[in-house]
Amino acid sequence: MTFSYHKRILYTEREPEVIPIRTELSPDDYKKAQEFIKRMKPLLATGDIKVIPRWKNKELQEKYRLSHKEQCDILKMLSAEDCVEISPNDNPRYDISAEVYKFFKDAELLYFGEPELVKLYLKLYIETRTAYDIVMVISFHEKGKYDQ
Repeated sequence: MTFSYHKRILYTEREPEVIPIRTELSPDDYKKAQEFIKRMKPLLATGDIKVIPRWKNKELQEKYRLSHKEQCDILKMLSAEDCVEISPNDNPRYDISAEVYKFFKDAELLYFGEPELVKLYLKLYIETRTAYDIVMVISFHEKGKYDQ
């Protein structure tokens, strides 16, 4: 291993260790996340889900050949413990009255027939329509591709 010093910062050839930081939801938000998941599960069982066709979402779907059912199955595995943030929707392209729920979830996906552990970032809300509700998935992609 070689070392170099530059402006009092030590650089090594090793990759820096990434320490996951998990934000804790307040007790009220944790309860809201539990209620959201309870409301979402029946919608997933009937396939009432729309994944917004953004390039990041399409990239993951194509890379791992995820079907609509497989995406629903991943969402069914979510729990309140996976929720990292609840916030008002600030994007005018989607229902601005909705609260958006953000989740991190590890999922084992097949890549060329081999299982691969993928850290997912999921951002969703439930849209109430005239005759039914639907799970709107704004983000369904690998964690870390937020602003790319």
